[in-house]
Amino acid sequence: AVDAGALQQQLQRERSPAVPELPKPVKPSAAQAPAVVGPSFAVSGFAFIGNTLLSEAQLQVVVANYVGQNLTYAELQGVAAAVADAYREAGWVVRSYLPQQEVSNGRVSIQIVEAQFGQVVVQNTDADVALRVEPEILKDRVLAAQRPGEPVNTLQIDEALLLLEELSGVIVQGKLAPGQKDRETDLVLQTVNAPFITGDVRMDNTGSRATGSTQLSGDVTLASPTRVGDALDLNLMHTQGSDYARIAYRRPLGLHGAVVDVSSSYLRYNVVEVGFSALQASGSASTIGVTLGYPLLRTRSTNLTAALGAERKHYVNDAGINPVSDYRINTVGLSLSGQHSVGGSGLTTASLNFTTGKVDLSGSPSALADATGAQTHGQFGKLRYHISGQQPINERISLMATLRGQMANKNLDSAEKFYLGGGSGVRAYSSSEAAGSAGQLVNIELQTRLSAEFNLVGFYDWGRVQVNTDNAFPGAPLQNGAILRGAGLSLGWSNNENAEARLIWAQRIGRNPNALANGSDSDGTLVKHRFWLTASLYY
Repeated sequence: AVDAGALQQQLQRERSPAVPELPKPVKPSAAQAPAVVGPSFAVSGFAFIGNTLLSEAQLQVVVANYVGQNLTYAELQGVAAAVADAYREAGWVVRSYLPQQEVSNGRVSIQIVEAQFGQVVVQNTDADVALRVEPEILKDRVLAAQRPGEPVNTLQIDEALLLLEELSGVIVQGKLAPGQKDRETDLVLQTVNAPFITGDVRMDNTGSRATGSTQLSGDVTLASPTRVGDALDLNLMHTQGSDYARIAYRRPLGLHGAVVDVSSSYLRYNVVEVGFSALQASGSASTIGVTLGYPLLRTRSTNLTAALGAERKHYVNDAGINPVSDYRINTVGLSLSGQHSVGGSGLTTASLNFTTGKVDLSGSPSALADATGAQTHGQFGKLRYHISGQQPINERISLMATLRGQMANKNLDSAEKFYLGGGSGVRAYSSSEAAGSAGQLVNIELQTRLSAEFNLVGFYDWGRVQVNTDNAFPGAPLQNGAILRGAGLSLGWSNNENAEARLIWAQRIGRNPNALANGSDSDGTLVKHRFWLTASLYY
């Protein structure tokens, strides 16, 4: 059935942001090994001078393989470099060298100078234009992780730099430099303003057939309008029978990466498809929500974020001049999401979201039918999960697999259900096909880069849905579950600047177990070869 809750769910699925890539790790340039020349002598052991961050025992493990060998001076310099590498792996910045000494009984001393943090220096690449984020904000965020006078910890500094990258309006690169005092090391932030206005315009055919499958949408983002790294987003979407708008404001909180996101959306729809227009169905959906996010872990290879959110939703559905339903849903959700990069090539993303809420049908014309039917009114809980892995096979070919699913403790309203069909689900079926309180969805893709502009994807989709958690009520569907399968090809094009397009062909495998009496799908069609087309321009 077409209603405001189902249409809003579809918009959220099709407009989900792409998974961001993890930043590439910054690799220090490899030092050239000194040539092995000169006389050698037997080394019976090593002594360390100036070490406080790593113990004598830890350093002796590093040099153990060199004890008892005949080493040249150049090879001893390599041992000192190995000690510095051990510090670096532990996150510390040091300089290690061979001090002037007389080697007695084959025992060699290694001097270690452990760097102390000096200050943060912000360098504006374009000095004629003020930074879009206040320089003091950048400094304070680093100093919250790395205090002056303390040993330089590159792990803490790296985490601070990664959190700076999440601020809107500025691009930051950090590098360590000699400080003003002996043994001091400063952090230099080289900054440049990001574009103030960015966005995209998109056309696709992923919309609901009932309200018009052709969608025209646009996004606009204002970067750091108040110079604190905040962002203001506006999203608009139009089809023949619907209009949708969403505005969101994201603002950093504190110095450790916390953010608050406030959003509101509104959807208005009229059924325009001839097969459904006799119903004269129309309605609206409005939402307002707030989310607080906090970074639990930030490294060059792994991200983990926790979020707590609350949302209030209002749905109205009419048939001509007759009201069908008018109800509200209030939810609170807790989520964990993360990414992990394996060796700088493979990428795994995952999320877990628990939502509890209340469907309030008080005063709604649909309350009586619900009470004697699915009984969605009242408290509910659901758990959504997602895991996706992408692994390169060679320079041109990669494999990607995605698992998504939902579990629920009772029958859910259409706005809270799990949907299988659509351009991001089982692509051989329409976006309104196969909805249920619980379900799983698997997408497997073999991606091939044909050239710098074109890529080809072969895919297989599988989904299973349970319509109702409790199907023992009058009028319940005879078939309480469905399995959909499909496969196909996708051809993508990008000019690697500001335009991209994608054409998807999908063919169903097997039949639709929940087909209508005439064999068609729930949207009244029977499309055995389905095509999806998306074109986007970025600015």
